[in-house]
Amino acid sequence: MKIEKTESGIKISIWSKHRVYELIYEVRLVAVLNAFAYRREKELIDNLSEKEKPILRKLKLRLFQLENAMKEMETNPDYIDTFELRNKLDFNEWFHNGVRSLINQIEEYSFEFTEKTRFGYCW
Repeated sequence: MKIEKTESGIKISIWSKHRVYELIYEVRLVAVLNAFAYRREKELIDNLSEKEKPILRKLKLRLFQLENAMKEMETNPDYIDTFELRNKLDFNEWFHNGVRSLINQIEEYSFEFTEKTRFGYCW
């Protein structure tokens, strides 16, 4: 897994050697998107950034789990079936939909900043 800073937040990439593809997730962070307003809205940006941190931590943990699952798939072609039977969860729903949900929760703080200040960036 590779985490890179971007001009709007971070980009997280997971490469699968076995399936020869890369999963890329971009996350917009309120402090990065609205750095231009930091001096004027320091308290609000800091508060929203603190709210982002636990969700960002959950996101990184879920992506580490996904990366490990992809490594496991390289040696065990029945991994997804085993995962679904053992956990009684749909693999795609747990990982991909779960990751998208966490990213949306993080990005909501940028929308909240925009609503409270009537300026700033949320996309």
